[in-house]
Amino acid sequence: MSHEVVQQLLTGALNAIRNGQKDLARRAYLKVLQMEPENETAYLGLAMVAKDRGEQHLALRRVYALYPESAKVNAALERLGLSPTDIGAQAAPPPQEKARPTGTMPSVDDLVSDLPDTDDDPYEDDYYEDIQEEQADPNSDESMYDALFGDDEVAPDEAVDAGAYLNADDYQYEAYEEEIEPDDEQFQATELYDEYEPEQAAVEEDFYSDEFYGEADAEPIEPYADDDDGAIAPTSGNSLYDALFDEDDDADERFIPPVPAFPDGAPDDDYDYVDEVGEDDLEFAEPLLPPEPPKPVIKLEPLDLSEDFARIPLQKAGRGGIPIASDEAIEAVLPQAQQVVDEIQAAYAAEPKVEYLAKTSRRIGENDWLIFRMQVGAVASVALLIVGGIALAMLTAPGAPLSVAYRFTQTPTPTATATPGITHTPSPTPRGTLTPEPTLPASFPLGDPTLAPPPTEYYVSPGIISVREVQEAIPLIQAGRTDEAAELLLQGVEATRATGNFLPYYWLSIAYLESGNVDDAEDAITEGEEAWEERGINVNARPLIQVAKARLELYKAEHNLGPRSELLSDAEDRLLDVISGGDGDGRFVEAYLLLADRYLITGEEERALQALDRAYRDTLRGALLGDSEIRLKRADIYAQQRRYDAALFELETLLKADNFVEQAHIRRIEIALEMGEPGLAVKYAEAYSFYIPGKVAPYMLWGDAHLAEGKIDWALQYYSRGLNGSPNDPFYLPTLLKRAALLVEEGEYELAFADYDEALSISDNDPEARLQRMIAAYEAGNIEVAEEDFQALQGEDVDLSGQSLLVMGRILLDVGEEPQEALNLIERAVNVEGIDSESRRIADAYRARAFLALERYSDGLDALARLGDIGENMELRALRGQLLLERGRERNNDDDLKAALRDFEFVLSWEDYLPTDQIDLDTIHEDYDELLDEVG
Repeated sequence: MSHEVVQQLLTGALNAIRNGQKDLARRAYLKVLQMEPENETAYLGLAMVAKDRGEQHLALRRVYALYPESAKVNAALERLGLSPTDIGAQAAPPPQEKARPTGTMPSVDDLVSDLPDTDDDPYEDDYYEDIQEEQADPNSDESMYDALFGDDEVAPDEAVDAGAYLNADDYQYEAYEEEIEPDDEQFQATELYDEYEPEQAAVEEDFYSDEFYGEADAEPIEPYADDDDGAIAPTSGNSLYDALFDEDDDADERFIPPVPAFPDGAPDDDYDYVDEVGEDDLEFAEPLLPPEPPKPVIKLEPLDLSEDFARIPLQKAGRGGIPIASDEAIEAVLPQAQQVVDEIQAAYAAEPKVEYLAKTSRRIGENDWLIFRMQVGAVASVALLIVGGIALAMLTAPGAPLSVAYRFTQTPTPTATATPGITHTPSPTPRGTLTPEPTLPASFPLGDPTLAPPPTEYYVSPGIISVREVQEAIPLIQAGRTDEAAELLLQGVEATRATGNFLPYYWLSIAYLESGNVDDAEDAITEGEEAWEERGINVNARPLIQVAKARLELYKAEHNLGPRSELLSDAEDRLLDVISGGDGDGRFVEAYLLLADRYLITGEEERALQALDRAYRDTLRGALLGDSEIRLKRADIYAQQRRYDAALFELETLLKADNFVEQAHIRRIEIALEMGEPGLAVKYAEAYSFYIPGKVAPYMLWGDAHLAEGKIDWALQYYSRGLNGSPNDPFYLPTLLKRAALLVEEGEYELAFADYDEALSISDNDPEARLQRMIAAYEAGNIEVAEEDFQALQGEDVDLSGQSLLVMGRILLDVGEEPQEALNLIERAVNVEGIDSESRRIADAYRARAFLALERYSDGLDALARLGDIGENMELRALRGQLLLERGRERNNDDDLKAALRDFEFVLSWEDYLPTDQIDLDTIHEDYDELLDEVG
């Protein structure tokens, strides 16, 4: 019977919701929960029609605690925009049996617990067999029901499920203890609740007042009262239990807490308020009252709400109260509707027919309008082009303030620095022009400024087969090892004799010319041409043959080995035929270089530049724009003309194509020194050392630049840094000689002698190095080595400078040999152009010594007289005294003897205080004693 009542209550609650009677539905759901405390459908329905947010959250929390995995519960929370955290839900603890307090009226919990158990399982299918599905009204408002149970739910019978018991008293406590702060906007959006704040405030006031605990038998609050029709109407109490189940209209029992029983025999005065939390929360504690006699258990009778549900007005069929026509009415109207449709179709058929045709021509005047628009557009375009051209010319004109910003230029030249990496934005140069470097052609082969390009093959004319021996011989020729190269090339000739390849003969002629063997070079060319004509005629070797012959003719003309004009003319014709002839090769760089050499032999520098320009004019030869040999040749020609800016431009352009061309860095530094710009040369040397590390040449040139600036210490420093390289470096010996010469100028003769000694050992006894070592050895006081070098230099073809001649004469006089030869060397040294004044003074002093040995005393005194006041020079005073003594004795002149006596007295008086290393003091003492006896 109870199941039928529950089903009736659920069906009635659903109908009440559809009819807008939410309070009646709420009472029905509370009744269901009293009968089945774990009915899921009742909890969800109660949440739908709750009187406020607190009651809704309580219902949802209870059902979530019982069925946390239920899809219906989660769907309801999701559609209401809530989460388990929002409602404070937790999983339900294991059910515990409550101890019924004695002496109080039984609560709803007690009543429900006394209900008889049923063996029916609410989850078994047999439980729902006799439940009839109620047809839902399609025009009714089911939005809230669908929000909870889904659009496809047809139950109530499917919606009935086990739920949780809603304790009205616990609900009041929990509602206030949790201090729920609802989201008003969300709450109002669902349109499920009324404003409950005033009622809640009133309940809180009653709940926390002393009257609640002090006056347990106070006058009850009537939550509901019967109206005239017998229906239950809500009252101000709003009790959840009394609204539906308190039929006897007694006092409001929702605030009466459960009272535990006193222990047996305990007096009333021994008990007070007890709180499980603490003494600070005594006002929320439950009072312990004296025991009361137990009251009889009230058996809950099912509430029959059939009469209330019968009085609920049902909505009529249709949507929004509008009735739906019956089938009979529709059949009666159909003939009339058909008659109206026929009349409309007949009227449409009676109208005249309009035929639409495609337009075959334009509208009147449309062509004129199009022509006018075209004319306006053309005039506007021309005007814009004129204005744009003027603006572009103004912006890109040389010297315009914005020309740099708007001109399409190449990336600034990378500036190498001493630090790792490259600065791609060089510092601005303080010059008048805003474009310090011209724009290169679009076809210019720009190189990578940070990575060296891979080595390239030497150029071979099309059709010529490369030979291994030639590849190995070319580096030997460039290094000056022509004999080794010739041997390799002869092997290549034998290897290619069967094919008639002219390439080995071409490089063999170059090797012979480098070593000065003109006849051998001519024979190699002749033999190679004959072999090509016999066996290799199918390959076009004509460019190689013509260039080889032209090189030979230019060599003969330059060294006057034949008719000069005829040789130059023949060479020019051959080279022009290679450059622009039918069987020529316009990409053969050697042809352009030799043609420029031909004009340079006769001093025609402009024609030589024009010949090199031909390599750039032909667009098919774009690869030659970055050719290093052509750029270097042009730079040399500009430097000879003292057009240093143009020469530097050629070298800068070459370095843009390849930053690792060593010869370009060297020529750039040399040209900067020729310009008188040592600071610029320092910068170039710095870049050279960055791109070509491990070489001696950058530091040698770096030292030269600092020496040109007058920074001798820095020059010595960079010379020394360069000498940390390999002694096999071709620039090692020149750097060593430069440092030694600088040390001689600084008076560091011993250090200079060490450098010259090393230079002599690594230069295979070069006479120039020996000469410089002789000078350094003599200045350092190493007379033995100086005399040895002097003897070794006899018969050597060396370029003797004034300094070297002077040193050689001094050596002869110091060793006491050949005074006349020494005098001759000194006279030659004095007559050499460019000798400095200090060397002349030294020469006069040694000339006086030579004249003393040759008994030319007056000439010796004249040489000393050219020195002026000799003052305290002990060596010269002793020399003059000896000359005066000998001339006085020769002429029997007392004045000369007295003058000699004064010089001797000066020397002997200061011998303990002034240096006398170069004076024979014993001879001076003897001469002095003899002179005293003679003069008296």
